[in-house]
Amino acid sequence: MGPLEIWPESSLVKFNFLKSVYLNKKILVTGGASFIGSHLVDALLEMNCKVRVIDDFSSGKLENLQIGHNNLEIIGADIFTLNDLNSLFIGFDFVFHLAAIHGGRGFIEKHPDKMMKNLGIDTKVFQAAIQNEVKCVVHASSACAYPISLQSNLGATNTLSESNSGSMESENAYPDGAYGWTKLIGEYQLKTMTLNSKTIGRSARIFTAYGERENESHAAIALISKGLLNLDPYPIWGSGLQTRNFTYVTDTAIGLLLIGAFESNNHFEILNIGTSNHVTVNDFVQTIFDVIGWKPQEIYRDLEKPQGVAARASNNELIRSVFNWEPSVSIQEGLERTIEWYRNQKDRPNSPIELEKLLENR
Repeated sequence: MGPLEIWPESSLVKFNFLKSVYLNKKILVTGGASFIGSHLVDALLEMNCKVRVIDDFSSGKLENLQIGHNNLEIIGADIFTLNDLNSLFIGFDFVFHLAAIHGGRGFIEKHPDKMMKNLGIDTKVFQAAIQNEVKCVVHASSACAYPISLQSNLGATNTLSESNSGSMESENAYPDGAYGWTKLIGEYQLKTMTLNSKTIGRSARIFTAYGERENESHAAIALISKGLLNLDPYPIWGSGLQTRNFTYVTDTAIGLLLIGAFESNNHFEILNIGTSNHVTVNDFVQTIFDVIGWKPQEIYRDLEKPQGVAARASNNELIRSVFNWEPSVSIQEGLERTIEWYRNQKDRPNSPIELEKLLENR
């Protein structure tokens, strides 16, 4: 499949509008070789943007990008240690900032110290963009920035709204772990640094994305891998009753583009990208079994493993009110596409031992 052949038609319906915003623009994407970043780059290239990717390939992959594309420049570098970052930001209209130390639940809970590097990465990117008068910086934040007190009840049906964002100015700010803190502080940095500048800031609170180019450290691919290995008992981290709003990656990429196009009287805004549906891990796994055409005799629920918050889903009223849009790819369709892609990966683990080594990596 080519870069945009994996995009469902339902994810492309806003492209005509987005072309009026991005067509022929110069776009810089940090972390552009990543799972989400590379899909964003594909969409930008489709709109004839001139795209520069900066990525250190610590988790992203060069093969995720359209190597050799006339409108794509790839710079392999670690932003944190790069001495002359400012010169790389000259002349760009938009910056999509996805570069970060991140990973699945196993990685971020095991390595909270490594998350702190994100604060320095964010500062350098925001400074370079503002000094070069980039029109707009879209910062990839996370639903982990929301207060965990709003996500602590199994079976909850509430959705997380930007109005209860748990900002640094509020008393209820208590995000989800070290990663959540770095994302919340990153939002505060962008808001503060863009004040009185010619650059506007937009923080995108990304919820649970899944799809092609993701790796086994994240829940969806880990669960798919376990199914393709026919593990029986089949292990799930936690009770399986915890809910997430699994959002297919092309919907996430479209959401980022919409947030970059979001006009407001405020120099800084926070917007959600995710579905409003609470889906239990148990139900998500059952859909995986249905698509694969196999199911185990027994499921082992490992309560000793990291489980994350009890319930998480996105309130989409803001982005829907502005663009009449919300994620549209169903769990069934998204998993069919993801599993088809993953089946064909030659480097996927061939044994439980190989898989276990990947679950807590980046």
